[in-house]
Amino acid sequence: MKNIEIRFFKMKKNIFFILLLCISYTSIAQSEYRYLSLKISSSHNIDANFSDPSYLFLQTPVGQMPLLQKAVEYQNKTHFHYGIGISAGLLYHIDLKKDKLGFVLGVEYATNGWQAKYFTDNPSYWVLYQYRSNTIKFPVFLKFGKDVYRNQGYGFIGAQFNYNLSVTETQSVPWENKVFIHKLETFHFNQSTISGIVGFNFNVFNFELEYILGGVLNTSYINTDNFSLYDHFPKHNLFIKAGFVFPFSRWLFMRSWPAEKFRRRVLFK
Repeated sequence: MKNIEIRFFKMKKNIFFILLLCISYTSIAQSEYRYLSLKISSSHNIDANFSDPSYLFLQTPVGQMPLLQKAVEYQNKTHFHYGIGISAGLLYHIDLKKDKLGFVLGVEYATNGWQAKYFTDNPSYWVLYQYRSNTIKFPVFLKFGKDVYRNQGYGFIGAQFNYNLSVTETQSVPWENKVFIHKLETFHFNQSTISGIVGFNFNVFNFELEYILGGVLNTSYINTDNFSLYDHFPKHNLFIKAGFVFPFSRWLFMRSWPAEKFRRRVLFK
């Protein structure tokens, strides 16, 4: 029954994404401005308390010790896990007449990072797990504002299909000078996910919140010892993104005399 519910939930997410795609396609006939833009941004993941992984143990110089989500002396305090990543891609803008509304289709490559730190009863022994995903993303979103083209000022909301190419795990401990890196098998993570995205853009500055439904790691995976390796991780992932969007249109050249001079040299050589 649980598997049926999961499949139904995934199907609803995919249907929503396809509907957005169809609406964007049909809006092309009503468009006034169509242009590409380059987007470059950094992503930041901050997760609060995970649950304790009761089945994880750490091999220390004094023997094997169970891992805790927080050190004993910090049990009553919130502990945050932080990760950083970068992304770059192309966006195709379809701005409608009257400059109030538009649709955007895109493709991006992203490397997102997140981490989890676990402690033992001895504060000298802990382990840091760092994860990094390499992902191709296909955003589709609606943008709206007073002058979406002239000022490049707008809010936006939409969805994004993510295809995770790979995920790597890095382990480090304080008594070793080396780190242990290995690439996760595909059944350890969700190869395809859907994100909800919301944000705003002003001039060339862009801010976005991305909420990955179901998360990157496969929280339902159970290994051969009947342990669920990732069920203590958050079931969804939130990323805060900040960066720049550079339109490949007359808008950019009208606001930059060096860019306009370059354009004139290329076109009227």
